Amino acid sequence: MSLDKKRKTSIVFALVGALVIGGVAMDKKEASAAEQVQINMEKIDKSIQREIREHTDLSFSSNPYDYIQDSEYYDNVIELGVAALPELENMLKTSENNGRNEYIVAIAIEEISHADVNSILENPDGCGWKNAKEFSGEWAAIKAEANIRVEKIIQSNALGDKEKVALISDYGVLAVPTIEQYISNKKIGRSGNGLKDELTQVMNSYGLSTEEVSIVSDYIEAK
Repeated sequence: MSLDKKRKTSIVFALVGALVIGGVAMDKKEASAAEQVQINMEKIDKSIQREIREHTDLSFSSNPYDYIQDSEYYDNVIELGVAALPELENMLKTSENNGRNEYIVAIAIEEISHADVNSILENPDGCGWKNAKEFSGEWAAIKAEANIRVEKIIQSNALGDKEKVALISDYGVLAVPTIEQYISNKKIGRSGNGLKDELTQVMNSYGLSTEEVSIVSDYIEAK
């Protein structure tokens, strides 16, 4: 085999190896996010059970928010960002229970996604979901229709730019893929620049990396 052929062969093997390693690394990262969610949610449950056993003041609270206020384990879940959303939703969907722990999972989904489910559902009393299972159903529907709903808001002739931005902001990161498409559309005239600028600010406020935007897109498309 000539020297040039050897070099070409080496380059091909190197590229294939890089792609395989990259794919494995990505799988590990995704698995790691899911595992970290599971580990920290288990630790949250254990810490709550300890509070109950010791009859602390906190143990008498029926407010789930009290149990996560100073919880490092809950903070760990939130710090995982959008990578935690698939596992959190799966935990909520597959759980046979509908109690405090499930409610905490629902809170985490809303916090990470920056979405406002009550506002999306247009509940004036702010009570769009009374328990975690109800949230799970509403969230699945909102996620499934997010791209279509956000696109309709953007294209609406009945809404001003401020109203559009307010409504789209309720969808949090679920709106990002559609916002990106709108912003990158070069066919939009100067009249749309104001909305583009405001939606760009909304999107940037979430601080998502390119990889995280991709994660959100995949998450929305997943059944």
